Amino acid sequence: MRVVMKVTPAPAPQPIKTERPVAQKPREVTVPVMRGGNADFGVI
Repeated sequence: MRVVMKVTPAPAPQPIKTERPVAQKPREVTVPVMRGGNADFGVI
């Protein structure tokens, strides 16, 4: 059940835990996307 909650940010039973992992992932992806890898990161 823990893995499902972390993978699926749709339900908001625990916004504190969902915001932390979700915020870190988009930040790392947005940095390379701006540099010039939006195609590779966009597909992933």
